[in-house]
This record gives sequence, structure tokens and C-alpha cells, in this order.
Amino acid sequence: MFNHTTLEHVFDVRKAFQNLCLVSKDIVIVVVPFCQKQHGKDMYCDFWRFTPICLRYLFKENDFEVIYEAQSRHENAAIYLLFVGSRYSEKWRHIMPDYKEIKECGNWIGHPLYLLNFQLIKNILSFLKNFRFAF
Repeated sequence: MFNHTTLEHVFDVRKAFQNLCLVSKDIVIVVVPFCQKQHGKDMYCDFWRFTPICLRYLFKENDFEVIYEAQSRHENAAIYLLFVGSRYSEKWRHIMPDYKEIKECGNWIGHPLYLLNFQLIKNILSFLKNFRFAF
């Protein structure tokens, strides 16, 4: 079962997640937003943002084990989580790539961009220092 960026639009997300797991014989793959601009109105609403801990609990609540997790890492874009859960995790141990459990998702959020892009700022200042304005 593969679900890509729809769970945030379902108010009863626990029931929706349960249904994904019930339909699946073994694997459930979800992609959900952790940090993203709110979107959707009228016909569909935007109710949720998910944390890695939340997804682990949702899988565990439905007797699935997380066998892979990842986050998008671009500093100036939305952050999405990709999680894979399995009913029979042992059969996937030698197939799935190694991964580290996400400890701090989006830990760059709240840091001023000038700190994250210090080298870029230095380059711009160096350019401006040598630039002569003609008036």
C-alpha cells in the first residue's frame, strides 16, 4: 500500500491509517508533510503535520514495524517524511537499505538563513565591497 501526501487531508487520520494497514498484505509506505505551507480549502482541508514519533506510533498501533524512515533535507523547502512499515519485518532486513532513526526532524528550522548560508553572505559582501556604483 502506498499513500503519498493525502493523510494530512483526512480528519480521522488514525482510522485512515488503520485502513491503509488493513488493506495491505505486508508493506505500507507513507509520505507525509512534517513542515509545509498550509494548503487546501473548501473541497479538501489541511488538518495535520506529522512527526517521526507519530508515524512510529501509528505503525505500532496497527501491528506494523518501521523498516525504513527518511526526511527531505533541503533547507529552504517543505520537509516530508517517508516511512515504510511491514507486518513481516524480518523478511525485509537484508533487502531494505540501512537507515538511522530520525532524532531531530528539520533541526534547521528557526535558524536564521544568514547562519545557514554564511559562505554565500560572505561572497555577496565581498562582491559588493569591490563593486562601484555609477551615479
